[in-house]
Amino acid sequence: MKKKVASLAAVVLLSSAIASNAYAATYTVKKGDTLSKIANKYHISIKDLKSLNHLKSDVIRINQKLTVTKPTTSKKAATTTKQKTYKVKKGDSLSKIAKTYKVTVAQLKSWNKLKSDVIKVGQTLKVSKPASSTASEAASPQVKTYTYTVVSGDTLGAIAQKSNTSVQKLKELNNLKSDLIYVGQKLKVTSQIKAGNDDNNNAVNDDQADYSMTKLVSTAKSLIGVPYLYAGTTSKGFDCSGFIYYVFNHAGKDLDRLSSTGYYDHSTSVSKSQARVGDLVFFKDTDDSFKGISHLGIYLGNNDFIHASSSDGVTISDLESKYYQDHYAGIRRLK
Repeated sequence: MKKKVASLAAVVLLSSAIASNAYAATYTVKKGDTLSKIANKYHISIKDLKSLNHLKSDVIRINQKLTVTKPTTSKKAATTTKQKTYKVKKGDSLSKIAKTYKVTVAQLKSWNKLKSDVIKVGQTLKVSKPASSTASEAASPQVKTYTYTVVSGDTLGAIAQKSNTSVQKLKELNNLKSDLIYVGQKLKVTSQIKAGNDDNNNAVNDDQADYSMTKLVSTAKSLIGVPYLYAGTTSKGFDCSGFIYYVFNHAGKDLDRLSSTGYYDHSTSVSKSQARVGDLVFFKDTDDSFKGISHLGIYLGNNDFIHASSSDGVTISDLESKYYQDHYAGIRRLK
């Protein structure tokens, strides 16, 4: 009986030890081992490895036991992040504050419910994302409808795939009784756009520039269907350069309102093979009354670009279509 009680006590003691150091794995050093080699094997940094084992140097010895993962408890500890605030000082601007806290102007305006870029000295601004009771909240998809002009080589299947929709939905939306389409035909297209995500296969890297590429793409796509308006710079209507001005500023890029030629002059040329999401695509001689750079849009990858078209408003077009090939003037990157 005493033996059975002792065994039971040992099991309880062992279970307690395991519970308190759950998943805290150890590794016994072998001949030829280095901290670097062990760190790579267990996907941990050398700095963390030294910290876990209280090592002051990189020297280790054979048969030495090293902790190679951080201890975790059976229950995940809840973490709360307090929202940061900032008091506006003389000479401040939303753009300056956004750069300091590595956020976008659009985020600052959203968190503080600002309707313009005007701020005043002494005003307290929220400069970090509001704390949420849930770890992550999925952004609800927005359904946008825009007009697409059929180009040579297009099929309903290809257009549906590009727009994240189905052939059946395209046919229903356009009252088509068959899969036949013709070059120049205008089709209504609906596409689900998830805020903050790029819906094609091109990676959108926020480290590529001093503004949010992800925000740039999501803002641009959220405006699909907004009508063309000469000199327009608001969501009520855009011309091509007004669209660029609006989208880049909402992505955190402090950009002046320029003409197509102005943006051309304030950007540097890149080859088509080096083009990345967020670059500007320029076109020439699109206006019979003007010779030279006369239109531009934002490159989305896969030869697609988004722009404010004088005929369709904000829409996505194919760079390889005959019209845009004939007027193509290059891809450039803002300085």
